[in-house]
Amino acid sequence: MSADKFDFLMYLTKTTNSSFAQYSSYDVSYISKIRSGKRRFPKDPLFLSSASAFFADQIRACNVEYAASSILNGSREWPSNTDEARTIICNWLNSESDQLARLLRSYLEERDSSLQGSDVFTVPDSTGRKEAAVSFPPASILTFYGNSGKRSAFLRAFELLCKDPQPYELMIYSDESLTWFSEDKDFFDTWRDYCFKLIKNGSKFTVINFLNRNSEEMREGLRMWTPLILTGAVKAYHCDRVSDNIFNRTLCIAEGKLAITSNSLRLSDCHTVNTMYLEKEAVDTLSDEFRRYLSICQPLFTVFSSDNALELNNTVSRFSEYESDMIYVGYSPALFTFSSKISRQICKRTGCIALYSETVSLSADFSKLLKSGHSVYEILFLPDKKSLIDGKIPIAMNSLFEQEPLFYTPEEYLLLLENMLELSKEFDTFRIIAASSRKLPDNAFLMCKSGGSAFLGVSLPKEMVFHVTDPGVVSSLNDTVLNLISISGIQTINRFLIKNYISDVRNLMKKSSMKKSSESVS
Repeated sequence: MSADKFDFLMYLTKTTNSSFAQYSSYDVSYISKIRSGKRRFPKDPLFLSSASAFFADQIRACNVEYAASSILNGSREWPSNTDEARTIICNWLNSESDQLARLLRSYLEERDSSLQGSDVFTVPDSTGRKEAAVSFPPASILTFYGNSGKRSAFLRAFELLCKDPQPYELMIYSDESLTWFSEDKDFFDTWRDYCFKLIKNGSKFTVINFLNRNSEEMREGLRMWTPLILTGAVKAYHCDRVSDNIFNRTLCIAEGKLAITSNSLRLSDCHTVNTMYLEKEAVDTLSDEFRRYLSICQPLFTVFSSDNALELNNTVSRFSEYESDMIYVGYSPALFTFSSKISRQICKRTGCIALYSETVSLSADFSKLLKSGHSVYEILFLPDKKSLIDGKIPIAMNSLFEQEPLFYTPEEYLLLLENMLELSKEFDTFRIIAASSRKLPDNAFLMCKSGGSAFLGVSLPKEMVFHVTDPGVVSSLNDTVLNLISISGIQTINRFLIKNYISDVRNLMKKSSMKKSSESVS
């Protein structure tokens, strides 16, 4: 009896089975069976209490109080008090009549299929008589309230876009606080998955970043965008003109499809009204507004690849000569740790003369930096041993060499690790931190100098290197890396870990060689 009512509330608040399952800790298939009538609505008071609390929040977040009040509360005003709303929902789910829920579910299905139609409809009572007129916002404009409402708006919009096979140009700007984004981890994971699906489908992002944030918000912004930027599908900009930072705005536009906007005061942006527009004229107008703002912005970073290797080479040289504390983190050792012996060996094997000249120059600047007393931390994610033996570990910053990606042989990689250990013995200010689990996306690296600039990049399938010069962003990148892995008091442990790693790989190589010899004899 309550199953149809539960199903109606799920439709009314646009709640997916997985979303409710996550909230209530029930299995997704169980929720699906309740909605389809294959399982009875549970009599468990805990389930009923959990459902009532969930829908009380969602009804307000989705701005469907008018409909909920007419169906659940006899057309009386929907209470602003959450506990009162929970009680109303709980009592309604426990009541006998569910015909009304079935009728309204049919209406909502029809209305959703068209996203058009009248914004006023008549609700029949349990006997079929027309009883009350319920006002809904027009299908082309939807409103959501507060932080939870903003999250609901974004998820609904991105879910809608992912259902469409065509690629979109997405334009995003926000100088509002990022609290709405960071306070719900489940939202972040779902939103990021939607973004990757859109990128896979060919969609592109243009993002105007607001850099006048505190360090915590800057780190949150980097957490949001770094994995997406590394796909190459995101163009990032910033505006260096001074803002009063009192009135704030968010724009999220899928060109030609939809737009989300909100405006707020800096100290009260958790009470925003968030509006989603589905009408083409409104979306086009907001797109024009975004582009006018974009016209006074500058790129947040410069993108390099093998196509502009000479410019990258000059930029890396200037970076290398700048004397400051440095952090490198990546899947592959930094080029500045190469010895001349290793450089010659790789150059002879690959025929890449540029690698030799570049690594010798970087190593000289690196040695000078250490002798001047500056600290250098290299956080190295040791690769899977089998991948190393199979020769699948790429050399970092291949774009410098204007050719196809270069890969280490197992012995070259191990020699490089041994050289790094020797350098750390010679210079107390060079600290190697080995990690067995990745904290950056696969094949990514980050190199930054405090007070200077930063390089962020990926190497496969085609390397892209992003050079960032804004002091606030560089500082946040630096802080982000330091927060990824604790760097205090673990140098001895990591020296031991690296030595064991080298020994294990050499033993595996020896076993593999013996096995091949045995097979060739037989």
